[in-house]
Amino acid sequence: MKTISSLMFILALFLPACSEITNEELDPHQSNVFDGHIIEIKGSRVLVVAGLTKDEATSMNEASLLEVENPPDAVWFEVDSGSQYDVGDHIRVRYDGMDASYPGQAEAEKVQIVQ
Repeated sequence: MKTISSLMFILALFLPACSEITNEELDPHQSNVFDGHIIEIKGSRVLVVAGLTKDEATSMNEASLLEVENPPDAVWFEVDSGSQYDVGDHIRVRYDGMDASYPGQAEAEKVQIVQ
C-alpha cells in the first residue's frame, strides 16, 4: 500500500497541469483571475498583459514590455497548447498561485476567450 501511495505522489508531481478553455464566465474582479491580451506565445506559454487594447497587444512583445517605464501587470501562463491562441486575443485566466517575478509566471487552470 505504501508503494502505491508513493507512486501516485510521484506521478502527481510530473503530470502536466491542465488548462481548460471554458465557456464559463470568469469574474475579472476575483483575485485569482487575470484579465488581459496575449502579446506573445512560446510553445505552451502565453504572455498576457493587463490594460492594453488589441492593437497595442499586437504591436508589443516581452522585450518591448520590459522597456516601458511603468510596465503594466503581465504574466506568462502555462497552458495546454499555445496554438489554441493568437496574439491579440483577450482572455481571462483562472490560476492558483503565481511566481513573484516580472512578468509573473503561473499555470492556468481555466481560460476564457473574451469576445
